[in-house]
Amino acid sequence: MPPALAQQAPAADTTRHQTLSEVTVTGAATHFAAPVDGTTITAGRRNELITPRDVNANLVQNNMRQVMARIPGLMVWENDGSGQQINVATRGLSPNRSWEFNTRQNGYDMSADAFGYPEAYYNPPMEAVERIQLLRGGAGLQFGPQFGGLLNYELKRGARDKKIEFETSNTAGSNGLFNSYNAVGGTVGKVNYYAYYRHRQGDGWRPSNQFRVDDVHGNVHVALTERLTLNAELTYLTNRLQQPGGLTDAQFAQDSRQSTRERNWLSTPWLIPALTLDYKASERTRVNLKTFGLVASRNSVGFVAGLPAPDSVNRRTQQLAARQVDRDDYRNLGAELRLTQDVDLLGRTHTLATGLRAYRATTLRRQRGTGTTGSDYDLSLTGNGLFTNEFDFTTTNAAAFAELLLHLSPG
Repeated sequence: MPPALAQQAPAADTTRHQTLSEVTVTGAATHFAAPVDGTTITAGRRNELITPRDVNANLVQNNMRQVMARIPGLMVWENDGSGQQINVATRGLSPNRSWEFNTRQNGYDMSADAFGYPEAYYNPPMEAVERIQLLRGGAGLQFGPQFGGLLNYELKRGARDKKIEFETSNTAGSNGLFNSYNAVGGTVGKVNYYAYYRHRQGDGWRPSNQFRVDDVHGNVHVALTERLTLNAELTYLTNRLQQPGGLTDAQFAQDSRQSTRERNWLSTPWLIPALTLDYKASERTRVNLKTFGLVASRNSVGFVAGLPAPDSVNRRTQQLAARQVDRDDYRNLGAELRLTQDVDLLGRTHTLATGLRAYRATTLRRQRGTGTTGSDYDLSLTGNGLFTNEFDFTTTNAAAFAELLLHLSPG
């Protein structure tokens, strides 16, 4: 064999080898809250965070079926075209006006009575919502007695890097829909501000289903010191919704778009003031105090006889029947003090959360008043001018809570 083809010794390995130290990659899913979110412990609890602007959803009509689409086990009702009445619940509970949730806006109560009548007649426009916080089941018991948990709408704040910023969104759609959302915000010195006005109207998908909704909100955050911030908020809603009545199975099969009532109306004016103090005593201690109120009403007028009774002219009197008038007035006042404190124990840092709550709600309910025979929104009484039923309900609540987040392993 020629020498050139003889087996030769392999060349020396010139590859350089280097052993790297281990690398730990940590992160958090954006659709879950941080283990300690403000003054609330969420670690180990079923919670969700939704950012409406990042969801492919119809925000103009508060379409919660689309906004909440990726949350498993959530039930959504849609019972009016205005989008004003949001109806959501977790599996097995009734979604009616979200009454199985403790509904809040920026952390304070917004329902008629958090204990006696927790129906959410007011809901903010999704265009104004920065994120939606959902704490399920027992995780929300520190906020109220509802089995579903906490549903909290956190509204937008003004831009931090601009003195003024204006936003407008105008939408037109079928069935006479028109929506206009206009907002202004910014930061001037130590003051951050944001305000919006929203108008929405439409004729509805069925006859006698028109609606008109107007709401306005303003919030101002003032940095009193580097550690102390004062926030003042005011929200006002006024609306008028026409209700076309229910349908029997036979009527639905015949024409699902027909209306059985032309003279039924609902209106829920809603005013919510709130003041918040946020104090960061140190990197390990944070205190939050919220005081809030509610001045609101639920007014309805209509022909309320059950189906299939028609709302037609009486042959004897040659007139339509007198409608029924029902009116509720709500007056609430509450305060919540919450504190989180990091504590060192057994070589690790843990978090203690404590809180106090005081709340008083009054409801004046007047029912079965004899109204007019007209067709417009008219709360006038006829006959003796009195309501058949009058009730005065009062709820007083005082509560305290404490919980400790223990870290048994690093992280």
